[in-house]
Amino acid sequence: MMTLNIYLVYLGLVLLSLTMKKHYIEVISKNENKILKVVFTLLGWSILIYTLVAFIQTIGLSLGITLWLGYIALAIVLIAFAFTYIPKQSVKLSIALLVLTLIPIII
Repeated sequence: MMTLNIYLVYLGLVLLSLTMKKHYIEVISKNENKILKVVFTLLGWSILIYTLVAFIQTIGLSLGITLWLGYIALAIVLIAFAFTYIPKQSVKLSIALLVLTLIPIII
């Protein structure tokens, strides 16, 4: 279950980064969709808040916050590399990470 929370941290940050004009144009399309950007913002923040609460309930307050921030830092580095070197394939990377996350849960 912890791997799913780690993936959700990554997903929340990807959604928040897609609200930026530069990343939105590189990854999704040339035309900006204001409604989609608002949905990405709300969904990204709600996912991050959910994962923070899940980490705190699972591990405890101090260690949960620390681990959550550590995974945020790791996800930011991964997203930065993905958007820099393979912006069009970053959606495929997210789907591949989801599949890798769900394998231990299914088995």
